Amino acid sequence: SFAERGLAFIEISALAAMVKAMNRQRLAAILLLASVLGGCATTPDEHLASAKAHLAAHDYSAARTELVAGLHDQPSDKAMLQLFAHTLLRLNDGEGAGIAIDRYAAAGGSAAEVNQMRAEVQLIKGDPQAAWGMIETDQSSEGLRLGAQALTALGQTRESITRFEQGLTQVPSVPLITAYARLRLSANDAEGAGRLSAMLSQLAPNSYEAMMIAADLAAIEARIGPALAGFARAAKAFPSRPEPLLAAADVLERTGQTK
Repeated sequence: SFAERGLAFIEISALAAMVKAMNRQRLAAILLLASVLGGCATTPDEHLASAKAHLAAHDYSAARTELVAGLHDQPSDKAMLQLFAHTLLRLNDGEGAGIAIDRYAAAGGSAAEVNQMRAEVQLIKGDPQAAWGMIETDQSSEGLRLGAQALTALGQTRESITRFEQGLTQVPSVPLITAYARLRLSANDAEGAGRLSAMLSQLAPNSYEAMMIAADLAAIEARIGPALAGFARAAKAFPSRPEPLLAAADVLERTGQTK
């Protein structure tokens, strides 16, 4: 941990100050102790484990910090590069993600996954046509999600819905259902969003996505109390995400409760 590394540094510094007053035999003992203390430094595997924990909590900035530290020691580690690329995508850092994806590919990363991540980079950069060209034939859950989002951005809503529905039938996943629910919510389709919210609640009941979709659904149905309670629950469970508090503030403003 940071505290352990700080303690090790203080102890080693204190030992170094005493070296001149000690004989060679004691110096040998000191060097051995310093070596042991040096072993307290966080390993790349520990950085990776911490990053995974931060990602589960949706703390993408903290995950990025851990992965940068881990990759400093193991710059070609495939697992860390994979997670690093996904983390930067979650942070909407298209440029950074593009570099990380190239490094992941060079480390032997999955060609299909690399293509999907590169398509998502194009979506982040505002080029859905390029994203669609890369992902059109991908029938995996992630491929169907990204393709549907590209079609939505291109104004082809009917085709987007077809692709989302295909995903629901074949390979439903939390990211796919969430993206589809967002499309239905944006169209004020409470019935369609409600169906997807129920699916999310069954698939991942305590997930950030399930909480937020349920709260957003309550908001468009003018169920203000449940909406605010849902946003508060999401904010408490995932304190690193600002969206729940912003959404709650938006509901309060729209309903005139901020005065």
